[in-house]
Amino acid sequence: MGDIKEDARKSAMRAFFAACNEHKLSEDARHAIVEGFGHESTAEMTTEELIQATQSLCCRDDERNKWVKRCMAVIYEYCERKGYKNVGSDYVKSIITTSARVCNFNKLTTNDLKRVYNCFKKKENDKEKCDKSVV
Repeated sequence: MGDIKEDARKSAMRAFFAACNEHKLSEDARHAIVEGFGHESTAEMTTEELIQATQSLCCRDDERNKWVKRCMAVIYEYCERKGYKNVGSDYVKSIITTSARVCNFNKLTTNDLKRVYNCFKKKENDKEKCDKSVV
């Protein structure tokens, strides 16, 4: 029975370190996560805590992906309103990176995406107000 628990713990530990590496977390950032659970090192963490820490890292991706989709959708709508034809995802990504003043699309943070989304959403709302006032 002890072997099964130990295997599960080792698996959870590997998953945690893999998630940290995938997110390119520094040792200090990883240590901050461990300290958030009240421990000095990952060796002190329980299997459940390791799984919870790994899931919290994965949720960051889910949140970012949600904002990427929202941001791309609002910019597609904007381009459509402006009359641009055959707008591709690379073009939309370049608009996002330029608007956020970031060189690489993958370096965009969730806050960058929210800011760009809100900027374009505001333009959309302003356009609707102008259209209503003209009619």
